[in-house]
Amino acid sequence: ELSEEDEMLIRNGGAGIPMGSDGKPWPLLPPIAPKHVGKKCLVLDLDETLVHINIMPIPDPDFVVPVQIEHQWHNMYVQKRPGVDEFLRQMGELYEVVVYTASLGSYADPVMDHLDIYNAVSHRL
Repeated sequence: ELSEEDEMLIRNGGAGIPMGSDGKPWPLLPPIAPKHVGKKCLVLDLDETLVHINIMPIPDPDFVVPVQIEHQWHNMYVQKRPGVDEFLRQMGELYEVVVYTASLGSYADPVMDHLDIYNAVSHRL
């Protein structure tokens, strides 16, 4: 079952800023956390930047994520980009890190749960 946010993204064509019932845009990020005051915000794209995803089996994936797409379960075979773990760790020390994807949260959240081993990512969009 899709979240209300995912349903809204689908209704809006998967793009744009989510709007409230009053017609005002929702903020994309919460107020800045005290630990990030004075830091710049680094926004990274998930797909093809941090990871490469295959729906077909591949040899030696870094991890496999089951995802429900249109009421059918599919395995997503994930390859992390070389050096991504250390990159995220270092960027998390320097920036407020935000990871963006145009994909649905039902896919992106499990991938990020596996990928963000140092809890370096502050927000997921």
